[in-house]
Amino acid sequence: MILTTDASKTGWGATLEGVTTTHGFFPPEIQARSSNYRELYAVFLAISTLQDYIKGQQLLLRTDNITSMYYINGQGGPHKPLNKLTKVIFWATKHCNASLRALHLPGDYNTRADELSRLNPVNEWQLHHSVFQRLELLWGPHSVDRFASNNNRLLPRYNTRFFDPQAEATDAMAQNWSQENNFINAPFRLLPQIIRKIQQERCQTTLIAPLWPSAPWFPLLLRLASDCSYVSPQWIIPALPTGNAEPLKNPQWKLLAWRISGESMPTTGI
Repeated sequence: MILTTDASKTGWGATLEGVTTTHGFFPPEIQARSSNYRELYAVFLAISTLQDYIKGQQLLLRTDNITSMYYINGQGGPHKPLNKLTKVIFWATKHCNASLRALHLPGDYNTRADELSRLNPVNEWQLHHSVFQRLELLWGPHSVDRFASNNNRLLPRYNTRFFDPQAEATDAMAQNWSQENNFINAPFRLLPQIIRKIQQERCQTTLIAPLWPSAPWFPLLLRLASDCSYVSPQWIIPALPTGNAEPLKNPQWKLLAWRISGESMPTTGI
């Protein structure tokens, strides 16, 4: 089984050939580490995330970082932090009853994992927990956090874009929303499909979306909404301290939490 990983300054990506892909963002303390450390840390995160797939497998790691290859194949090395991290990697591998060896993959061929490691964190933002608790009091309890990640989820049950062993499912659009009280904080480009799905499945939803009257999807949203609540920019938390969240890209946007369903209702609160 072939695992390919890569790391950038801000994140990591991995592909398990013919099976799945995954990625994530590094916390500030990992971003501050050396590139070699981040590359090895990406291997650890990939194995930890994909452990259900690699149990009992002979794992071939492909990395464009020569230092990572040497530390994996030597099961350690002279640099203490890298040596310690390598031991943790092999502990995780042993926990999966898998074996691990590494092969150098030139960077020009490591395109998919590199792409995953460099995903823009602009869509990886979160509402402050106090704001979410206010929405819970207004329209909750919510049952599923759609379009989330392990970094920004606000509920125990959540759907993700990439594989996550703790997520209930990947690809929120492929799930049945009709029997749930959904919480949706998704990239704005997906709002047309999301609003149509809410209408088609007649599902209860709290949707985070801007007040954008000129958008093609806005008239339908307005017809479906029964209530809304303003979300101040100060309660928007970017995924990375140096990053920018999508709602903050346009200072003219007014962000709202919309309470909507598949039934047409008069909107109050605007």
